[in-house]
Amino acid sequence: MTIEDCCWTTRPANRAAVIVDGAEYFAVLREAMLQANSHVYFIGWDFERKATLLHPHESGDSDPQAPAQLGRFLKYLVQRKPELTVRVLRWSSSVLLNLGRELQTIIRLGWAGSPQIVYRLDGHHPTIACHHQKLVIIDDCIAFCGSIDLVGDRWDTTEHKPDDPRRRRGRERFGPRHEAAMVLDGKAAEALAELARLRWHEAVGEDLPRAQVESDPWPRFLKADFNNVEIGIARTLPDYQDQTEAREIEAVNLEAIRFAQDFLYIENQYFASRRVTEALAKRLQEPDGPDVVVINPEKGEDMLEEASMDAARRFAVHYLRKHDRHGHFAIYTPCNQANEAIYVHSKVMIVDDRLLRIGSSNLNNRSMGFDTECDVVIDAQVNARAGRDSRAITARIRDLRTRLMAEHLGVTPEELDDTFRDKGRLLATIESLRASSGRRLAHLDVPEPEDENLLVELQLGDPERPQKPKRLAKHHLLRQLGLD
Repeated sequence: MTIEDCCWTTRPANRAAVIVDGAEYFAVLREAMLQANSHVYFIGWDFERKATLLHPHESGDSDPQAPAQLGRFLKYLVQRKPELTVRVLRWSSSVLLNLGRELQTIIRLGWAGSPQIVYRLDGHHPTIACHHQKLVIIDDCIAFCGSIDLVGDRWDTTEHKPDDPRRRRGRERFGPRHEAAMVLDGKAAEALAELARLRWHEAVGEDLPRAQVESDPWPRFLKADFNNVEIGIARTLPDYQDQTEAREIEAVNLEAIRFAQDFLYIENQYFASRRVTEALAKRLQEPDGPDVVVINPEKGEDMLEEASMDAARRFAVHYLRKHDRHGHFAIYTPCNQANEAIYVHSKVMIVDDRLLRIGSSNLNNRSMGFDTECDVVIDAQVNARAGRDSRAITARIRDLRTRLMAEHLGVTPEELDDTFRDKGRLLATIESLRASSGRRLAHLDVPEPEDENLLVELQLGDPERPQKPKRLAKHHLLRQLGLD
């Protein structure tokens, strides 16, 4: 199997850039929307009308008169451009998570907003599943795909400064947060636009027209990391009504683990996928197998995450440590200068500097077959088969990995590159550069799993696919009796 076989489609992009952390993402997105001529689609898990796109002393804005707040910005945009339409599609159940502010969003954008702004909720999914894709489409000419929702607390700089006064919503203070996304153009952007229209049709029952405009919304200040590159698009779709199951993201992950030779560098909000854990354990038993580096948040953001995802992580890490016969596995959490844990929300996998995957999918069971997800993939070998410069692509993936690791370790990219050349292995490089205080990667303390955690056993918070509760309970009972 090849990466092309795993993906929904593979399409070329003239330009692609990786955006690290929310401050850059919001600034790039704002500038791209200022250049929109036809439409802007938001397809997301969450959306906040009061999210701040640009803070006063940030640069790179071609229209300083445009409001900084997202809702006001969108109204300003459609007033300036009568032909422009904005469509927002967000997961229906996320309204319940933030009921007060979301009712304001529904009223001000959905009921009392401009007729050019259409706000809808996505409830087309199995019970307790969620729509988790995070896409922004502008004129079908550029598309954003990554981990970042249009919500105020996603904003942070790469410095992740302690007590940054800009990480606030009114009196509410947010902690430091790490994110990642990709913006791309060309046929790859058109494919993501088609995916967005398909999702809108499933959720709303309306067919959206294709763009019929000449447009190049790519921000002038944004330098492309990749030029003339093949982009794979991988999805997760649950089996639901007339929707056929798609497990393309899981297939990409498993194939990447299979072909890894030197290392797998993983940043993710969760670490709980059963199939991914089993595949990694198999590779960790090999004496010359790859290093496996996982960057995770210290703990879940709420009690439910701690009860389900943190508990599942204990099982996964314990299982890998049991199979790690040659010391090739480690899991870390990043800290800032004040020893404050940085919440990792990015979904990144880099393998041998050959493959890069960025998107919305977590490394848990539900992102592999239960929720709705979208990732983009750049594979040097796919590009070589397409006649493109695979060495240049590998070099750019290496630059990105160096950039991410240097950010976490508080060193320069040059220092990290020099150390990697000297040590020859990723884990040895990290351990050599890891400080005991200040900006650093700290070993994540993952305790032994409890003898039994019913929420994990029943997969109530993290199912692999739609299942009925009675079937889960029966499966749990059979396992306890040793009959499964």
